[in-house]
Amino acid sequence: MTQKVESFRPLQITSSREDDWAANLLGRLSSRQKRALLLRLIYHGLMIALLIGLDAFVCRIFIRQPMIETFLLGLFWSIFLGALAVYHFQSGAKLWRDIRDRLVMVLSGRVHKYFYVAGGGRGNASKFVCCIYIRGESFTVSRSIYDRLSEKQKYRIYYAPNCKELLNIEIA
Repeated sequence: MTQKVESFRPLQITSSREDDWAANLLGRLSSRQKRALLLRLIYHGLMIALLIGLDAFVCRIFIRQPMIETFLLGLFWSIFLGALAVYHFQSGAKLWRDIRDRLVMVLSGRVHKYFYVAGGGRGNASKFVCCIYIRGESFTVSRSIYDRLSEKQKYRIYYAPNCKELLNIEIA
């Protein structure tokens, strides 16, 4: 007499599709996940182009002024815009490495949940940023995922290693 062994699939917390989950189990990005990372890469590229354009405009208008105050203001804005461009370049480079390598890392264990308040200055509304911490790595998650996770439960987390983009969470 043979016993039928049914495959066991743990409960998924994120709203990933079946092909995402299957690719992540193999340690790879799915095509849909790769496209999502590519869209973020395009955003960073557009931001770099915009910031370089603004920086060129600032240099042309402010730095050529004879007054030292105007020159210093232009220099400040030029450095500020350059720093933002460097940030977007570094973020884009991390995304590019993840898209190129198509690797997915996995962490298993209990999560520690925490949040912090961002914004709220000068009449702006405050925003809660929800995060989870597992085995030395920290990830930002949506409020709905944050509420569904329990610190008493063990989870398996799939993420892109360079940009630390959370791809999938399942109960281990």
